Amino acid sequence: GPTGKLSLLDLFEGRKQLIVYRAFFEPGVFGWPDHACRGCSLGADQVSHLAHLILNGLRKEGFASFLNEGRALADTKQVLHEFFQSQDHIDEAVRQKIMSLSRQVPPGSREWDVLYRKYFEEEMKKHRR
Repeated sequence: GPTGKLSLLDLFEGRKQLIVYRAFFEPGVFGWPDHACRGCSLGADQVSHLAHLILNGLRKEGFASFLNEGRALADTKQVLHEFFQSQDHIDEAVRQKIMSLSRQVPPGSREWDVLYRKYFEEEMKKHRR
């Protein structure tokens, strides 16, 4: 905590649930030193919830059945993690490309949005190969 070490009980501060976010912020991690790895910093509970929704949807619609639910859940979480991480890498490349233009394009402008979509599609094509 901001004032020093806390016990697990103190971390909850009277709450019934503790949400833990992990942020990878160190040399060698994508984004260093400007920011933590965005795809790596997604809350574990968010990925877990999404993975459960995907598996439940596949099961409910009859697209899949799982002999090992734990393994299916772990694999789904891994695929989601890799997907979000790749999207963050593409996003970073697109933003760098826009910033490297000879003139400044204001973020949020119509031109910026058009360029972002164009460059994002180009980067996606590169990654599909």
